[in-house]
Amino acid sequence: GPARLSGVLVVTGTSLAVVLVVAAGLLINSFGRLSQVELGFEPEAVHVVTVAYPGGDAREVTAFYDDVLSRIKALPGVTAAGATVNLPLSGNYRQRRIELRDGPSLGDEGYSVNYQQVTADYFGAMEIRVLAGRGLEDGDIPGAPLVAVMNQTLARDVFGDQSPVGRRFSFLDSAPDELPYEIVGVVADSRQQRMDTPGEPELYLSFRQSPQGRMDVVARATGPDASLLSAMRQQVWAVRADLPIRRAIRLSDFVAQSIATPRFYMLLLSSFAGLALALALVGIYGTLAYSVSRRTRELGIRMALGASGGSVLGLVLIYGLTLVTIGVALGGGLALLTTRVLSSFVFGITPTDPATMFAGLIAVLAAAVIACVIPARRAAGLDPVSSLRHE
Repeated sequence: GPARLSGVLVVTGTSLAVVLVVAAGLLINSFGRLSQVELGFEPEAVHVVTVAYPGGDAREVTAFYDDVLSRIKALPGVTAAGATVNLPLSGNYRQRRIELRDGPSLGDEGYSVNYQQVTADYFGAMEIRVLAGRGLEDGDIPGAPLVAVMNQTLARDVFGDQSPVGRRFSFLDSAPDELPYEIVGVVADSRQQRMDTPGEPELYLSFRQSPQGRMDVVARATGPDASLLSAMRQQVWAVRADLPIRRAIRLSDFVAQSIATPRFYMLLLSSFAGLALALALVGIYGTLAYSVSRRTRELGIRMALGASGGSVLGLVLIYGLTLVTIGVALGGGLALLTTRVLSSFVFGITPTDPATMFAGLIAVLAAAVIACVIPARRAAGLDPVSSLRHE
């Protein structure tokens, strides 16, 4: 009958609400962890313009960026400025294989590393910590010994507990007469590819020894400055007016954009979870209210025979909470099975994280109890005489 159908709908709605609330909780938990991840650099108050200098020989490219960086460093409020081929979290990377000239054997195929060219002041502008040795310097120029800086992951993977500073390596695909590189320092890992990808083996080479036409110029200011990006563009154009600026953005905004997709999925699923929970609560309330209206005469007789309002309250609550408990139990089981599809969307937790599961179950149960209490209290407050006259 209608009562049984209502009960089935309540159980189904509650189950669905549990699954969606748990899934939303997983994405919220994951997004919170992702937002607080250690980046390895400090994005606040850093401003970025991306420039591509076309053609030209190495000296021309170096002179262009030297001029641009000196002009940007002289801008009011700028405390440091540098440039890199691959801005962190841009998803860009280049790979080569290295072999050591003096150290552990890396096998016939060498060791695959990501690499990029950076200017001397890049680490300072990004606040990437130098852990051993030194960073790159303006004196690392063509004709001087080739130098490189490793990140912590690469140093640990290749050298273990030994210091890599002073060791030498070559690229497997380098010319036979190319001199080896000397490792002059180790820097902290930074999230180079994506927020959810920890430090990968990374080499930083001197821009002056291997200039590149396309660079991300970064400037650290004393604080966020809306006009600084425009001023940085003007300084680029003051050196060469016909160059396009491919990107001009605050690094903090760029970091936020890199997690825009997980934020969207979190908000979308949270909206569905909220809607499902609201529908489940309306269903619970409606079912109990309908049950009370159908049983008004029966409840009136019970109260006329001496039943207390508390016992009537309990009677209605038990009926409602039985349906809710069945729905929550089924929903918990479904959540264990279905949230595994979120494994590629969550970070720092498992898709069956017990704490999130428990919190989702409790949230739905607590909301359902409130939906049950309202019609139950109304039943407990019935007037026996009026109830006996009810048809």
